[in-house]
Amino acid sequence: MCYISGVIGTQEKPINKKAKDQFHEKADKVLGAVMRQGFYGSVTLEVSLVDGLIRNIRTRVEEQEVVG
Repeated sequence: MCYISGVIGTQEKPINKKAKDQFHEKADKVLGAVMRQGFYGSVTLEVSLVDGLIRNIRTRVEEQEVVG
């Protein structure tokens, strides 16, 4: 069972396994790139679903420049 943004999902469809694996790979890759000294910004990982199936995985990295 997982809890995300107020929604509880209790069933996993087998077709989503590959997409979930891709999500985890992307998350690891993005976090590996930004979890470093000197990075100031935000990371967004977005999953779009249609009828319970993962259709799109989007990543967004916004780096802020520190002026001073």
